[in-house]
Amino acid sequence: MSKLHYKLWYIKDMREGYKKYWDLCFKKVIDTVDKKDYNMVYKDTILYTNPSDMILLEELFEKFNINHPDDFNNRSLSTCDVVEIQREDNNSHFYICCSIGWKEITFHE
Repeated sequence: MSKLHYKLWYIKDMREGYKKYWDLCFKKVIDTVDKKDYNMVYKDTILYTNPSDMILLEELFEKFNINHPDDFNNRSLSTCDVVEIQREDNNSHFYICCSIGWKEITFHE
């Protein structure tokens, strides 16, 4: 098992954020997102054995839509939200939730 850190990033202003990103997420053609448009709303560390980020993302989607953690006081994970995954090598990978599935993106400061 390896230790894995993840963070959820939600759009600060849903109306403006969706105007900016919705169509790109829907078409799954988004490559870059501005971090200034997002707030980090949750973070956690878990032990994980599966090497696939896509499987983990689907599990997190279920967790934050059906089985919210007790300490999570926010809306469900949705289109245009970003999940950051950081494995033991300390490299972060960012994925945006699209209408169907996930897309790896660059999350600019």
